Amino acid sequence: VRDVPKSVWEDYDALLHEVVTDDGYVDYDALEAHREPLDAVVAWYAHDRLWGRVDDRGAQWLNAYNAFVLFAVLEEGRPASVKDVDGWLPIDGAGFFLERSFAIDANRYTLWEIEHERIRLRRLDYRIHAALNCASMSCPPLKAGIYTGEGLDLDLNAQMRRWVNDPERGIRVT
Repeated sequence: VRDVPKSVWEDYDALLHEVVTDDGYVDYDALEAHREPLDAVVAWYAHDRLWGRVDDRGAQWLNAYNAFVLFAVLEEGRPASVKDVDGWLPIDGAGFFLERSFAIDANRYTLWEIEHERIRLRRLDYRIHAALNCASMSCPPLKAGIYTGEGLDLDLNAQMRRWVNDPERGIRVT
């Protein structure tokens, strides 16, 4: 991904390969023990320009969403469910998805805004859902690595196939 210091992005990509299990879950003990690359990526989003080439934008928003979810889980003390995070709104998960915001450049975005206004609305691609992981057992598997503009189409296809075919989280006909 362009305009990200190479070491920051390589370290974060390596961290994802380390902490994402083969079945797409996160080893939060390992993530918490080695969270420096995650913290560096979150800090980079807050202080540097998000956008490189136009074709990297979709990948950047996916990476931002997934990184912010991982970061928020750690910052909230690894709650049993993201729906348990307290908030002002009387909606399950509001404290996690609607009320917590993250800095990107000079703006702040909630996870809901990133998912629905920056990713889904702009791309209108059904495969996007398979690339977003909301830290719930029923969410699509997390990719062990970052998304890039060049590989995004192939990654979205692979993630959709992986999710649909997952025996626990995928499609089941009974």
